[in-house]
Amino acid sequence: MKVLIFSAKDFEIPFLEKANTNKYAITFLPDRLTSSTADKAIGYDIISIFSADEASAPILEKLSDFGVKLITLRSKGYDNVNLKKAAQLGIQVTNVPDYSANSVAEHAIALMLGVNRKLKLACNQLNTNNFSLANLVGFDVVNKKCGVIGTGKIGKIIAQILEGFGAELFGYDLYPDYDWAEQVAITYTNVSYIYKHCDLIFLATPLTTATHYMINADTLQQFKKDAVLINIARGAVVRTEAILKALEKGKLGAYATDVYEHESGVFFYDLSGQKIDDPLLDTLLTHPKVLLTPHQAFATKEALQEIAEVTFKTIDCWEKGLPLWNQLTKQKELES
Repeated sequence: MKVLIFSAKDFEIPFLEKANTNKYAITFLPDRLTSSTADKAIGYDIISIFSADEASAPILEKLSDFGVKLITLRSKGYDNVNLKKAAQLGIQVTNVPDYSANSVAEHAIALMLGVNRKLKLACNQLNTNNFSLANLVGFDVVNKKCGVIGTGKIGKIIAQILEGFGAELFGYDLYPDYDWAEQVAITYTNVSYIYKHCDLIFLATPLTTATHYMINADTLQQFKKDAVLINIARGAVVRTEAILKALEKGKLGAYATDVYEHESGVFFYDLSGQKIDDPLLDTLLTHPKVLLTPHQAFATKEALQEIAEVTFKTIDCWEKGLPLWNQLTKQKELES
């Protein structure tokens, strides 16, 4: 059985090879899945893709014509896949639903500390022999009001870590877990309360029609002027232009993010020495009140091992005709 892995990165290949245990003939392709690269899948029943790959309806039609029957996502998010079309074509799509929760949550805290204590600015100053602390004053997290929007597995761990800082915790989720909330001493409330009262706000939601651009010019008007926003959800959960305007007008204290709406084709690639024609990204990279990382929150040894193992366990189950516990394309996709 042959498996084609799109968007294969050097840092993940050793983990994928180990999880495969030489069982399948793997082809690692560094290219993203796009309309122009889809024909690379000719002759493969199984392909594996990442969050930056494109699995739109036209591309899925091509893949179906080429004989692809299973697409395994090496990520939790699947907003880059047209699931309804895949189901109609009989292509099964799976993801890695529970991986790297600790990795992502810990990175969220790193972003919080980094932007609050102005570590990027401090490092830049040191490179010019500037040892002044004049621009490096932050604040204590203890006793601050922290809001976690999205209390799934990642959001829960973020809250538990913040509890150790001595923060006052507030949460929002469509499906509140009140038993857990009692254990962590977090108060469930609405997003408006979090916007208006919290000093630190963490976005840990999936990207859905309801969360798309949930942070925008209107919602930012509700924020405390010195609030810090941390995004480890998806880039399109926020309107980046609105955030930058709020920072310039003093309506937001700082923004730290591991995701960017237009990151596809940029993040995960070494573009050293190349010009990137994206003024918005340029502003994020150079703004003194913004800390941006290249979608690296998941990038730990433990997470990469889990992604690889789930990927090949899924392929094993599919080959044996067993039910896929992580299947995304089900009958409901045909009916939606």
